[in-house]
Amino acid sequence: MARSLIKNKQVLFRIGLGGIFLTNSVIAWTAPGDFKDLLTSNNLTSHIGHADLLVKLIGINDAALFLVILSGQYRKLVAVWGSVWLVAVIYVTGFWKPDFIEHLGVLALLVYYSRLKG
Repeated sequence: MARSLIKNKQVLFRIGLGGIFLTNSVIAWTAPGDFKDLLTSNNLTSHIGHADLLVKLIGINDAALFLVILSGQYRKLVAVWGSVWLVAVIYVTGFWKPDFIEHLGVLALLVYYSRLKG
């Protein structure tokens, strides 16, 4: 009984954490202008160019993270992958923006996810 309850909590946690990445993926596909503005205003990404391609990569990456998190497999790899991705996002969006706090929260959730047992 207790094991079943723990398993259900973990599934709910994975759905919530994965939902963050799913939301970003859907936004990248349905409202790419939001991401293009961020990418073109950053020094590094504006020099890379190809904002359309970068937005598609954001959509693909976040969808892939959602699926792997939902599966519950490769927790430590997903935590590292998601954390590196979020550090890049923080660099692009900036440290002095309100989104910075949100990104730190997601980083903390990824660390917790990597430490789940079972």
